[in-house]
Amino acid sequence: ADGAPPAGAEAGEEAGGEAGGEEGEAEGPPPPAWVEVAEGHSDHVLCLSLHSRRAELAASGGKDSVVYLWDVAQGQALRRTELPVNPTDVVFGRGASDHLLLTALDSTNAGMRGVVAAWDIEAGTRHYEIDAWQGHISCLGFSKTGDTFLVGAADGTVRQHSSATGELIFSFASGMSDVNMVSLSASELYVQASGDRDQTYVLDRRRPDRPLHVLGHDAPISLEFVNGVSAQWCHLAASTLVTGSDDGLVRIWDVSLGDPLVATLRGHSSPVSCVGVAPGDDLIASGGDEGKVVLYSSGGVKRGEVPLRLGAEQDNFLRY
Repeated sequence: ADGAPPAGAEAGEEAGGEAGGEEGEAEGPPPPAWVEVAEGHSDHVLCLSLHSRRAELAASGGKDSVVYLWDVAQGQALRRTELPVNPTDVVFGRGASDHLLLTALDSTNAGMRGVVAAWDIEAGTRHYEIDAWQGHISCLGFSKTGDTFLVGAADGTVRQHSSATGELIFSFASGMSDVNMVSLSASELYVQASGDRDQTYVLDRRRPDRPLHVLGHDAPISLEFVNGVSAQWCHLAASTLVTGSDDGLVRIWDVSLGDPLVATLRGHSSPVSCVGVAPGDDLIASGGDEGKVVLYSSGGVKRGEVPLRLGAEQDNFLRY
């Protein structure tokens, strides 16, 4: 059913209209509005994935131990799958594997093994299942070609598997207490695995038995770890990684270098909870626990030219 705009939207429109009406100030885009609300889960939504080729498809996993396959255009559930435990991540395949949906399962006790299940989204059948971890699976990530996928787990391991069969390609024990994020670089030569404290491990797929780099971050601002490290590879630069951590800093790394740190960006007064890179690598965005989004530009981007317009008091534009 169509959803109503959130409370305060009208006030936001009025405020935006007044600000945008001042002479000489560039008008920002209209405030966001709800397009569609899809109801199905009876508890918190824990994870969400969008299909890379079929824009109408989405998948969600909830704290109700249910995974939904959605028709986004119609706002309707195409399939509902009940699981024995909660899903911790859902990811659609890519390329030749875009008919698959990977689901990572939580563990209900210390002795339960973590599970990754691959589902055929057309047939609704389970293609294969892997249960090789002690504890829950934290995160999943497909390669661009779709022939392999990465798994990060609570036992600190990083593994790469064949998408077609689930066969193990390599496994690396990081020693971290958990792996929050795993992904491949733009060249698909490097793997980053970021933990729930202050480290990111970088592996070279040609020699995955030992780390190429262990990227360290400073002590947390709040004196305790709350988010760990968030990481995002650049889309065009083959070996450039952006991280944000509980020390409130955003860092740019070139992992092909012996000394990989390229720049340190300051803009937050609290732990950094997420980072993102624009498709052209010209903008970096970071979100902090103080409720602020900071934008950093690699060139002479002017305020009026930025596609996302934040409040002037929240905009930081830095060169690197």
